[in-house]
Amino acid sequence: MLPLLAVTDELAFLRQAAAQYTDKNYPSHLSTPLPNLICSEKRIAIGYFSSDFNHHAVSILSSELFELHDRSKFEVHAFYLGHAPRDATAQRIAAAVDYFWECRHMDDEAILALAHQHNLVVAVDLNGATAGCRMSVFAKRLAPIQINYLGFPGSVGTSYHDYMIADDYVVPDHLSHGYTERIMRLPCFQVNDRKRKVNVNIPARSDLGLSDSAMVYCCFNNTYKITPTMFKAWMNILRQVEHSVLWLLADAPSTQTNLSVCAEQAGIDPKRLVFASRVAYDEYMARYRCADLFLDTFPFNAGTTASDALWMGLPLITYSGHSYASRMAGSLLNAVGLPELIASDIHGYQSLAVEVGLQPERLQELRRRLIDTRDSCLLFDTPRFTQSLESAYLDAINQLRKY
Repeated sequence: MLPLLAVTDELAFLRQAAAQYTDKNYPSHLSTPLPNLICSEKRIAIGYFSSDFNHHAVSILSSELFELHDRSKFEVHAFYLGHAPRDATAQRIAAAVDYFWECRHMDDEAILALAHQHNLVVAVDLNGATAGCRMSVFAKRLAPIQINYLGFPGSVGTSYHDYMIADDYVVPDHLSHGYTERIMRLPCFQVNDRKRKVNVNIPARSDLGLSDSAMVYCCFNNTYKITPTMFKAWMNILRQVEHSVLWLLADAPSTQTNLSVCAEQAGIDPKRLVFASRVAYDEYMARYRCADLFLDTFPFNAGTTASDALWMGLPLITYSGHSYASRMAGSLLNAVGLPELIASDIHGYQSLAVEVGLQPERLQELRRRLIDTRDSCLLFDTPRFTQSLESAYLDAINQLRKY
């Protein structure tokens, strides 16, 4: 399902496709009774379910959330559904929560029994329709309130995910019809970790195959997000900004070859494409200091990579469509106070990227604004996010109590 978000931002199509996929693979168990809403006088049990409690985008963003939950009000459980051994990220999460359950060898019934034994009130599905998910247990009702969040940036099309976490930008009211879930609104949809590790040794541009005098556009999104339309726009940008280069992630030799051929066909010297291999996370973060402007993809925007770039003070240009995935980066730009970098169509995006690329002083000002406001802006205010999320959980519980 995830690659489909890179194909279209048509909400009706995405909702229907998700519903057909989950109905076929993870049908609702309507005969399963709803667990009783049991909230102890002291703490409310919340369960986070993920196959990605390791070095993965979901955990890179959410690790600090587990550390900041109010333990006087909430008992926090992490249900690890993955098969990889614990790494440093998993160990950090395990140390932060009240209970860290290894579920790799447990069947659905055993996971359900464990959830019910601990009287989960809220179950948060951090996978959605992604690899390693266990939506089959959500179909049998882990908790009275079940939430789709973070792993799959779109509706999962089920009747048993009661809510989806969003904000007023990523899912405005007039687009809420594209979701089977009710929208649980926060000031900003994306949680962040302020403890990101960054290598203190910023590499020289020359060591990365970049010229010191070039305007360096970059995009470190997964390459399946690069559509022909987007790549054509990028080539038009390079054509108009003399001596500019485009710095991309290259997962495989075939990726580099294919994109180089496409550049040549567009009349752009393939040498103006610079390819980066994957490196350790702290080194990857340091690389952002060597770029001038991040060019986002559409219809599947940057999510974690956008936050990484903004955290490092690198401005980002995006354009927003209708789907959740196509509005993520716009939400993040609003949350750092740079809404002027959001375009509404491909032509505006292209013009904006050229305009900014030809104004070094403007680029420096944008970078300065990001760095100066990083510790106070909405996007990186993790305590505020945590408090807003907890309030949203309590509101959902109170709503359920009325029925």
